[in-house]
Amino acid sequence: MKQTRHSFATVAISCRENPLWVANVMEHRNTDMIIKVYSRYVEGENGTQDGTNLDRAFQAVLGNGG
Repeated sequence: MKQTRHSFATVAISCRENPLWVANVMEHRNTDMIIKVYSRYVEGENGTQDGTNLDRAFQAVLGNGG
């Protein structure tokens, strides 16, 4: 049963569900556990986990392409 909870949380976060909603469904007090445990399994839309999307957004704002 515990593995089912982990699968649910990982899939929900990967589908970009609100972490607060996921925490509430899993009966956690806040999002701390959700972010701490499951965020490492979530990749960006381009398959990276390295801040590429954030960098691209900042570059676009600064007018440096991206």
